[in-house]
Amino acid sequence: MLKLAGIALAVLLLSGTGLLPYVDAQTKYLTYQNKQYGFSIKYPSTWEKSEQLTKSSIFPNTLDIVTFATPSDLTYYGVSLIKDDTIFKGLSGQKFLDKIKEKFVDSFCSGAPPGVTCSTKVVQQNTLTHQNGYSGYLMLFELKSSSDQGSYEAGVVIGFYPDGNDVWIIGVASSSGDEFQQYTNELSTMGNSFTIFSYEGEQTTTSQPSTIAKSGVGTLQINSGYFAASKYKPAELIVSGEIKNYLQGVPLTLKIIKPDKTTTEQNILVTKDGKFKTPIKLDENWPAGSYRIIAKYGSSDLGEVSFSVNTGDTTKSTTQQQTKQETTTTTQSKKYLTYENKKYGFSLKYPSNWQKEEKFEKDETNPDVINLVSFKNLDEANFMLGIIQDDKGTSQKILDEMKSSDAEDEVCLGVPAESNCSAELSEKRLTHKNGYGMHVTTLLLKMTYQQTLLEVPATLTIIPDGKNTWLISTTAFSLANQKELLKEVTSIFESFKISNYKGSTQSSIITEQSTSASSQKQFSLNVKAVQENDQVIITISSPPDSASDIYGIKLTTTTGKIKNYIKVNGWDHKRISDNTVSYQTKSSPLGESDVIKIKLKVDAKKPEIKWEVLSKDQKSLGTGKVKT
Repeated sequence: MLKLAGIALAVLLLSGTGLLPYVDAQTKYLTYQNKQYGFSIKYPSTWEKSEQLTKSSIFPNTLDIVTFATPSDLTYYGVSLIKDDTIFKGLSGQKFLDKIKEKFVDSFCSGAPPGVTCSTKVVQQNTLTHQNGYSGYLMLFELKSSSDQGSYEAGVVIGFYPDGNDVWIIGVASSSGDEFQQYTNELSTMGNSFTIFSYEGEQTTTSQPSTIAKSGVGTLQINSGYFAASKYKPAELIVSGEIKNYLQGVPLTLKIIKPDKTTTEQNILVTKDGKFKTPIKLDENWPAGSYRIIAKYGSSDLGEVSFSVNTGDTTKSTTQQQTKQETTTTTQSKKYLTYENKKYGFSLKYPSNWQKEEKFEKDETNPDVINLVSFKNLDEANFMLGIIQDDKGTSQKILDEMKSSDAEDEVCLGVPAESNCSAELSEKRLTHKNGYGMHVTTLLLKMTYQQTLLEVPATLTIIPDGKNTWLISTTAFSLANQKELLKEVTSIFESFKISNYKGSTQSSIITEQSTSASSQKQFSLNVKAVQENDQVIITISSPPDSASDIYGIKLTTTTGKIKNYIKVNGWDHKRISDNTVSYQTKSSPLGESDVIKIKLKVDAKKPEIKWEVLSKDQKSLGTGKVKT
């Protein structure tokens, strides 16, 4: 529940199974086409193709058709098929996912030979929609095995796509995190290229509507992916774009596919400069659900976009149990349900279209944490609540792990380098709307895709309450409606009430201590260093009770040379010698509870780094050493 590194896994999932619409133009690809089973897929020309057409030795009733392996044989991409499926027949939603875990994840270790210890752990599971519109389910899990000969670890990502009476399985398995990162572009392209010839499954749009499409013909876009429409307050959908090679008399046709699969068509006027724009009124005649717009210029495909219409109608819940009560309320024209838990003494409100899941179980990573309840909005946002009863340092340990881990770098592992991914860690002491002192840690992933900046915040909030500590973890991501989604997450957070609060209006949980023995007594600092290949990542954390802001940082390697150094936003950098660089700032000093990460490229293994931090007037605040 509490590991923000899970965002990295989510990004890897999106890249590896065809959800993140990335196309690698640098690698040469070959096309594998199987007419017998009716599908095709592209794969890098340097990868080894192995057509198997044999029954799987692990998965029940499954035919392994083809696999593709990297030159190192550490990473595999495969296509399999369950013909005339009886495993998932009649299942959907969470029941489908539960059956995947039972039949495909748990069975991974069933054939382990004597003397081999084998285990699996589900990391993430959710519904998904392939770029080609195939509705499916995704499962990511870790595989670990050990014996006298050594140990083996791998990450496995599998997508399941029901197709009439059959189920397709496409997935990735890799025993090397570095190689997974290296081949992220290739894996993404392979996933996106997977095409079923005669698809008979449910054709839907992604839960994150696609508002822009580009092709060789031109550009098609709409003004939003989400609309709230009613009889008294209609919405306006604006379809616009540009045709690259305008031809007089050639019609531009829009085909709109409605939630009930019925269609309407209309022609749009294209001006002489190739541009077009038309408004479409959305009122009570547009039922709630997902819509697709397919555009053609003459006989050529221009592109496809999608959007959702919400009429605001929801069903009131009347279920009441001993430990909770759910009633409806309206906040800013959206219906909310109230969740109340009398056993643990808290309540909150959540949007009626979010999915609630009660847990009441110990967290696998931190057994002192009891996971209580989570709320999920499709695959776009999560709100999770837990509690540590009689907290004796567990919350502090969780914070220390977050700050000393490589979560900031891990979240960018699965993102193509061209996306200019970065992550920022920040910490603040705040007071909740209801007066609870709290410590808020946010990891913000920033990624540029098709000249659009995407921001994915993940926040962990710790609220001390007497001997107990509340933990609230949130994530939110939407390509089309990020602001509205964040409003909903904030609304849930602000509605959180503790029945018998025993804390204070200020959080005093952070008691960070310096790990550097040579730091000055008056100045406490936490400095960590980790080496990945030729790159050293230095993390500097200023404690919440820092006496001075840091305006300068000097770093020196005691062995080897610094080959290169990475820019840090708001800081100027300068090389002093072959093994020393400095960073200076005038506007973005490192203050209380702030964190900064500096990346150096070095030519030595496990170098020791000497550091010195400076005040605004360039006086030394402290020095020390850190080993990688």
